[in-house]
Amino acid sequence: MSISIIYFLWYIMIIYEINQEHQGKGYGSIILKLGLDMINFKEKEFEITCLETNIASKKIIAKNGGIFKEKKKDSANDIKLVYTIFSK
Repeated sequence: MSISIIYFLWYIMIIYEINQEHQGKGYGSIILKLGLDMINFKEKEFEITCLETNIASKKIIAKNGGIFKEKKKDSANDIKLVYTIFSK
């Protein structure tokens, strides 16, 4: 299992990978929640994205309060789903 939190000037990336033997046990939801808590957002809401084909990430985002906003194509022509999450 690996976790990276990368800060850029205009955005933050939370990247995580869960070994296949540990998938489906809720670790992804915990990792995202802890990552969001660590960032300590000053904004009331922010966007989070995942590929349309990544079913596990869609579930993880929804479990952490993500509300579907729109679909967008990225530069590689992949469809990304955009969600809004409100800080607590």
